[in-house]
Amino acid sequence: MFGCFIIARLNSNRLPQKNILNINGKPMIINLINRIAESKYLDKIIICTSNESTDDPLENIASEFNIKIYRGSLDNIMERIVMCADYHGIRDIVEILGDNPLVDYHLVDFVLEEYLKNQRQYCTNISLDYKKELLKNNYKCFPIGLRVQVYKTDIAKEYINFLDKTFISDHPTSFIFERSKKYNVKFLQAINKWKFLNIDNFNFAVNKKEQFENISKIFNNFKNEQFTLEDMIKFVKLSKLNFLNS
Repeated sequence: MFGCFIIARLNSNRLPQKNILNINGKPMIINLINRIAESKYLDKIIICTSNESTDDPLENIASEFNIKIYRGSLDNIMERIVMCADYHGIRDIVEILGDNPLVDYHLVDFVLEEYLKNQRQYCTNISLDYKKELLKNNYKCFPIGLRVQVYKTDIAKEYINFLDKTFISDHPTSFIFERSKKYNVKFLQAINKWKFLNIDNFNFAVNKKEQFENISKIFNNFKNEQFTLEDMIKFVKLSKLNFLNS
């Protein structure tokens, strides 16, 4: 069973409550969920947030839009993810960040099909987030902010063995993808039908006010959230919106 966990919290210092800021009359995180909901493989979509009172608005939104939600540790994200997986009986986890609203179901299914076909333990579309891997190999990278990670719950549970370890990347799953010789890991490149997304100097994550304003312009241009990534890139280039990674 595939469970897609939308990792979100509202106490961001740079852009507070960014996950629920309004885009086209809906919270940003709901636009994201609508964009991935047509995946052929996802059995459940769950907002995975903290049990801090600052994240209560996420629970209210989940209730309003009939979305499942799980609440756990604020700081220990892997603990939260593993406990959410156990609670919902999820054997394979799809992880998407709540501040990545442009991810769509085509991208989700692309990563999942590789994960399934070759029985991977971890699979993702590679971006500049993967610093250690990029030191070793040359890749055609996707922009930051379009990442889909898929990994086995049993592997995720091994996080507890690495709590005192330091990795190059600060992402919770670093203990998996920075140890790619131990696990069956696959980094998918922005090639073939995805070559239009080989713009690794772009960052589509929403962390600052300017980024949110530019993302809003994309959604407002298409009137609803079901636009393709190819059409999105064409619009970004024509409108000269600044998504350069800084």
